[in-house]
Amino acid sequence: MHDYIIHLRFADGIEGDVNLSQELYGEMFEPLKDPEIFARFAVHPEFHTLCWPKGEFPMIESIDDASLEDAINATYPGLMLFARDVDLAPALAEKYTDGLVVQERGFTDATPRLGGMVTSHRYVILSNHMADFDSMLGDDRDPNAPNWRLHVAGRDSRFKVLRQKTVEGRTLIFVLHLPNDERWRLFTNLVLNIDEDVLAKAVSRMEVHLREDPIPEVTSADWLDRCKFPLGMSDDGELFPLT
Repeated sequence: MHDYIIHLRFADGIEGDVNLSQELYGEMFEPLKDPEIFARFAVHPEFHTLCWPKGEFPMIESIDDASLEDAINATYPGLMLFARDVDLAPALAEKYTDGLVVQERGFTDATPRLGGMVTSHRYVILSNHMADFDSMLGDDRDPNAPNWRLHVAGRDSRFKVLRQKTVEGRTLIFVLHLPNDERWRLFTNLVLNIDEDVLAKAVSRMEVHLREDPIPEVTSADWLDRCKFPLGMSDDGELFPLT
C-alpha cells in the first residue's frame, strides 16, 4: 500500500491496484485521509470487504472488494476483439492515455472482421457484450446487405483505454468495454494484472491481421462513414462527461 493505493489479490488469481485517492471525500471518508489511519485497513473475514477498526476514529466505512471481483468476472471472460477504423488527428489521438475512461453518447459500431487497415487509427475494442446485429436479424437479414458482421455497443457505453500502440506502422487504441451498469465506476481507479495479459494477446493477434489485405466490406466508404467519429469525445476533442 502507498499513496492510498491498495494491492488486491482475488481467489481466482487476478490481482491489481485500486487507487482510492479520488474517493476519500465528504464527511464519511474524511478520517481515512490520514495516511496512518488509512494504513490500518483489513479485509473483513465474513463480508470480504475492506474495512477499518471502528474504535480508532469517529467514522467507520468499508469498501466492497467483493463487488470489484464481481465486476471483473463480468467483464473479462469471453472477450472478443472488434475493430472500428477511423482517421484521427494527432491532437485527438493523444488524448487516449492509459487508464482513461470515456463514455460514448451514441451507438458504437464495430466489426470482428479484422484485416489490414486503410485509415490512420483503429480502435481495438475488447468486449464480451457487444450486440450482434446479424444474429438479432436472423432470417430477416437482407441477403444483399454488405457483410460487415455489425456489432454495436449501446448508447452511453463506457470504455477504458488499455494502451495506444503502433503495430505494423498503424496506430491502434486498445479499449476495454466496461459493464453497462454502475459497475463501470469500479474500473476508474483500478489497475489489474489481467489487463496486461489480455492486451498482450490482443496485440499479438493484431500483428497477424495487419499483415493481411484490407477486407473490402469493412474498408468501404459506407462502413468507414459509420465509424468516422472519435470515441468518447466531440470532433473537437472535448471528452464527453461521464455519467
